[in-house]
Amino acid sequence: SKLSKSQIRNYILDLSKRKRNAKKDEVLKINFEVKSLGQDSTEIEIKAKRINFLLKESIVFIVSYVTKLREVIRLRELDEYKDRRLASSHELRTPLNYIIPMIKEALEQPEQPQTISDNLLRPVYYSANLLNHLVNDIIDYSRIKKLKLQLNISQFDLNKCLREIEQLFSLQLEKKLLRFSIDDSGLDLSRFKCDQQRLIQVLINLISNAIKFTQQGEIKIIVTYDEGFYRLGVKDTGIGIKEGDKQKLFKEFGVLNDEEYRSMNNHGIGLGLMISNDIVRCLGSCGISFESEYSKGSYFYFDLPTNLDQPDSNDLKQTLATDILKLNKRYKHCLCRRILIVDDNDYNLMVLGRMVKKRNYDIIEAYDGEDALNKLLSCLDQYPQCQEDACRRVNLILSDLNMPRRDGFDLIQDVRGSVSYTHLTLPTIYSV
Repeated sequence: SKLSKSQIRNYILDLSKRKRNAKKDEVLKINFEVKSLGQDSTEIEIKAKRINFLLKESIVFIVSYVTKLREVIRLRELDEYKDRRLASSHELRTPLNYIIPMIKEALEQPEQPQTISDNLLRPVYYSANLLNHLVNDIIDYSRIKKLKLQLNISQFDLNKCLREIEQLFSLQLEKKLLRFSIDDSGLDLSRFKCDQQRLIQVLINLISNAIKFTQQGEIKIIVTYDEGFYRLGVKDTGIGIKEGDKQKLFKEFGVLNDEEYRSMNNHGIGLGLMISNDIVRCLGSCGISFESEYSKGSYFYFDLPTNLDQPDSNDLKQTLATDILKLNKRYKHCLCRRILIVDDNDYNLMVLGRMVKKRNYDIIEAYDGEDALNKLLSCLDQYPQCQEDACRRVNLILSDLNMPRRDGFDLIQDVRGSVSYTHLTLPTIYSV
């Protein structure tokens, strides 16, 4: 407003007079408020500082809109707080970590009626897996912003994964009468090396978009190989993308607002494609590319190198099975076949317990690190005699990290420092 400009001019003149008589390094400042017609008052700060400019001593004036600056700082702090909460909160996954294994186990029961499995349990299982990937998107969004996305590279059967992805979308494909096919170019993908979870997450996002924007025809996964790179892509016969909308893709909250697009994707918020693009970049790709023609369809694809440098890592079940096989050999004469599971969540205790009991081990449960230490000491007193010299009455510990009173890190440190448990097998700490 003219009023604020006039005030600023007067204050600058006043500061310049005072600055000439002030110490050389002293910074003078003045705060005042201005109010325009129909608007709230705005606090303004002016600083005067003496500098050397073009070999001449000059005075520079810095004018700041303090009110707006405070609001920006407040919003930035709220955004950072939200990201910290999402990135560190594995509680979002906790219910699904119980639901998915339990449904899978129910599906594997031979006495389960086929009609119940096909019509009730299997759709719930696929829906829970899709929800799990959506939760991963939310958590990964905040981690990507903080550059804290961690990868777990391992070898796995990509053909099997692609068939499982097809099953995840079977209900949606059937409802829309869409055909689905996998073209792997005859490649042997049984020992594909990548981050399995992240790769599946990206493909699910691409296929989900293809299904949303395809009313009839076909959706196809295409895998090819050329000069050290695998190309994975999803092709559809859907609505395609208008030329003017292509620049909106891969941007944060980049939703296509055309009425035709909104009618097909009224719940989308525009994060899935952006997150997928960032994930494939972390996997060594140059990003997701696409070819699209309006009313004819789209093809989204990305290239992955075959020589990922990160060391192999296995998922919880594979690593757990390996550790237990080692235990079976080491304690083959031992009568104390016990594994201590430590977690403050009852559902996690149940899931891990069922996995371990299949290997014929007894389970001891503890709800935090302090409870676990007490259970370990009571085992020493309760079972003093054993045929195996190296036995410490508990052969293996599976511990959560974040727990009340005493967490998993403190527990492992205390056990390793105990003379009574110097021979205890302490594998990777699993946080589930």
